[in-house]
Amino acid sequence: MDVEKTVKLIGWVSLAIGAAEILSNRAVTRSLGLEDKRDLIKSYGVREIVSGIGILSTRHPTKWMWGRVAGDVADVATLAPALRRDNPQRGWAMAALAAVVGIFALDVICAQKLDETDWG
Repeated sequence: MDVEKTVKLIGWVSLAIGAAEILSNRAVTRSLGLEDKRDLIKSYGVREIVSGIGILSTRHPTKWMWGRVAGDVADVATLAPALRRDNPQRGWAMAALAAVVGIFALDVICAQKLDETDWG
């Protein structure tokens, strides 16, 4: 795995996720059954954009990647209650949670590799 290219890609993905969480906030929260979390999800969008900018604008993005890991943990904690049986959007919430867990794993791997290299 080319860590530098992967981290840059994560930076761009972070910007895209953040934009979606801010600009399509109502659709995102509705699709997950988290309508009561609109402001929180919007703040997560800001977090994603700041992380993306941080990753893309520095030569040493290790701390920004570890910040993404922390954000992934917050995302999991936010999505977990949406898995309740009475949520009609439970399937979408499960899909989102699976995606976040996958991204979390990639973020951890990249952050660890950055810790081990001079690039990070």
